[in-house]
Amino acid sequence: MSTLYEMAVTITGQARHREEQIISSANAEWSSFASSWCVENTKSRLMSASGEGCLHLGESDIDFSERLVKAIFAANGVPCNVKVRATYLEDAPFEEYEYDEKDFKEIFEKGKKNE
Repeated sequence: MSTLYEMAVTITGQARHREEQIISSANAEWSSFASSWCVENTKSRLMSASGEGCLHLGESDIDFSERLVKAIFAANGVPCNVKVRATYLEDAPFEEYEYDEKDFKEIFEKGKKNE
């Protein structure tokens, strides 16, 4: 069974002086967060990140979320608000579009009419 997921995390209520430790700890649990962190400079100091990757062998998305939250709480030193969104990427719905020579003319003719 494949375990390819996109994981997203949103954190609020964290200690401002612990934000770097939180980021480092979360990245240690899900390395694809590393290049996507955003910290909003607002009163709530919302922190968020997302990235794709695979779960550890035998791990469920719930197991992962608990592992991640434990690392974030430990880095923060006290509880904060954490939301984890797990999106299973195998067999995800998608749209596929295929074009050929016939479409080439139609697309360019449509473009000329709209100009």
